[in-house]
Amino acid sequence: LNTMGRHQEAEAFYRSALEARGTALGRVHPDTLQSLNGLAAHLVGRGENGEAEALLRDVLAESKERLGNTHPTTLTILNNLAVILQKVWKLQEAELLLRRVMEGTIATMGPEHPESVQALDNLAALLKSLGKFKEGEALYRQSWQSRTVKLGADHPDTLASMNNLGLLLKVAGKYREAEPVMQQAAERAEAILGPSHPCTLRLLDNAALLMQELGKHQQAESILHKVLDRRELAFGPGHPETLQTLDHLAAVLQAVQRWAQADQFLQRAWQAREACLGPTHPDTITSINSRAALLVKLKRRQEAVELVRKALAANEESLGHVHNGTFQWVGSLADVLQDLGRKVEAEQLYRKVLARAEEVYGPAHPTTISIVNDLASFLADIGEVIEAEPLLRRVVKARESIWGPAHPDTLQSLSRLATQLTVVGELDEALEISQKVADLSVEACGGSHPISLTILHSTAKLLQKMGRHAEVDPVLQRCFQAGQAALGTTHTQ
Repeated sequence: LNTMGRHQEAEAFYRSALEARGTALGRVHPDTLQSLNGLAAHLVGRGENGEAEALLRDVLAESKERLGNTHPTTLTILNNLAVILQKVWKLQEAELLLRRVMEGTIATMGPEHPESVQALDNLAALLKSLGKFKEGEALYRQSWQSRTVKLGADHPDTLASMNNLGLLLKVAGKYREAEPVMQQAAERAEAILGPSHPCTLRLLDNAALLMQELGKHQQAESILHKVLDRRELAFGPGHPETLQTLDHLAAVLQAVQRWAQADQFLQRAWQAREACLGPTHPDTITSINSRAALLVKLKRRQEAVELVRKALAANEESLGHVHNGTFQWVGSLADVLQDLGRKVEAEQLYRKVLARAEEVYGPAHPTTISIVNDLASFLADIGEVIEAEPLLRRVVKARESIWGPAHPDTLQSLSRLATQLTVVGELDEALEISQKVADLSVEACGGSHPISLTILHSTAKLLQKMGRHAEVDPVLQRCFQAGQAALGTTHTQ
């Protein structure tokens, strides 16, 4: 029912199941908790975060009182609460809870127990999203090692651990370290599970996306065509994973400027989603927006405007005017309007959606801050740098509070602020921020991470503008050597 957009009916069934199981089995029975977790996740998806969190905190208190802090049921509820807290952006508390789950599970079940290894994975995934790559990498390696010893090198769970590690290394900018891990996982899956097994196809898909990051577009395209053929045969042309492969192929083709072929794949994905899911489903709207962005590149701009307007109308019809997706599509429409030179209309749209986001989510919510960031970028692009600066400072302050000072999103915001300060002639503050960001990014992400390389390059340009030429060459040399280490000597960047 949720997939079909019938959210109120779905919620009624969730509540009925929870009430029936709670009455028959008790509030802390595993089946009751499953219903509770389903209802909580549904509520978060509908924006009713307070009720979802309260439900889990209430049952957690009861479980602690009746069963104790380290009972498996209590730990399960803690884990479920951490998942909800991540969705409502209470990331620091979620991290603390997942650490307690990991420590409690290891203490009660042993470090090699499947639940303990899964707890490692859960914490590592959150650390990855927080930009704490070093600790996340260590946990994923521990998980991989445990599963290799316990289950064997070719077990699907072991291959999943390899894939998780590879994806983290990719996000951390360690592309050349990620490549052998992800390739090996895909090759093993192909040999052990078979060429058309869902796990095999998922690992091949991930390996192809890494190839694209490394600039190996031909190899990426070859793998994705193979994945597409197998998914169409195994799952059908309208299956979500088949359509996702079409999206990935379109992205690779756009990277090498094969626009017409990319448009064919995007159009196929859009039409299939509209036929299978309906015109107002979020995945259909995503397809519309992706194609609109490509039409802009093809100079078919009026078509792009009509498509994005269609996406916006469909999203508001399906999810309501205050849903997070609505904000996303309004921003996309503003981008297209800006590209068409309709800047006044674009700015009005940005300010309208920002006012709505502040009303619905509050001034410091990540969704609101994302719109503030988009508006600041828009104002900077059209030369309104004085107006953009306080908005960028607001973004920096909020992201430092939400993510921490060394998170990639925070670092990018700081770097953008330094750029704007350079434009308005505040060179000393710009340099101070740039050097701070460079140190933080190297410490948190590593010297070869794309963010670190971008920031180092910007710092060199700033030093050059300030006439401090003797300091420029060492920074550029450091940037060049780190880029070679991460991407290889033949990468275009």
